[in-house]
This record gives sequence, structure tokens and C-alpha cells, in this order.
Amino acid sequence: MPRSAPRLCGVPGCGHYATHHGYCINHERTHARKPWAKRDDAPKRLSGRHGVNRRVRWLTEHPLCLHCEREGRVGAGVIVDHVIPLSKGGADDDTNLQSLCREHDRIKTAIDLGRAR
Repeated sequence: MPRSAPRLCGVPGCGHYATHHGYCINHERTHARKPWAKRDDAPKRLSGRHGVNRRVRWLTEHPLCLHCEREGRVGAGVIVDHVIPLSKGGADDDTNLQSLCREHDRIKTAIDLGRAR
């Protein structure tokens, strides 16, 4: 199978050819996104065993979907959701959590991402 044509570096104005990361060797370190690198501005989230334990505890204490209850229905809360998303400055503690069913989580996620009203 033939190789693809070489591409230019992703930095505007750089005329060098790119490596497999999309940038030339001069810009690869500063521009290429490495999935294993942690961002300094990333919101801090409880993870691992402690996150799993908090999720189990929260769903045991709050087994019903908050939005279903507001609509007068009974729906099982299966997802622990942040009321204010971490990406928008929400806290990762119990004061910012709610139980949601899959349907209401899908709707809320679309609203949070600006895909729905």
C-alpha cells in the first residue's frame, strides 16, 4: 500500500514537513497534544476507588432521578451528575451532585454542551 503524501507542520507559517504527530520536529514538543499529559487547568475530579465509593453511597442515599420526581414520575437514578459541570467551575463535592436517569442525563448533557435549549 502506498504511503500518503507528506504534510506540512500544523503551525501556521512553518514550512517544514510534519512527523506522525502533525507537527515538525521543531514544534512537536510545544504543540502536539499528548493524551497522557495532565493539563494544569483541568478540573479536579474524585476518581478511582474513592470515586466509585462516593457514587455507590450517593445512589444508595438518592435512588430516584431528580428530574423525574419534579415531573411527578418515578425514575431510577442511575447516573451521578454534577449540577454545575466541572468544566464550568462546579465543585466536585456532594453539594453539586444529583441523581439522574439516562434520559434526563442525555438532555442535561446536551444543554450543558450548548446542543439543545
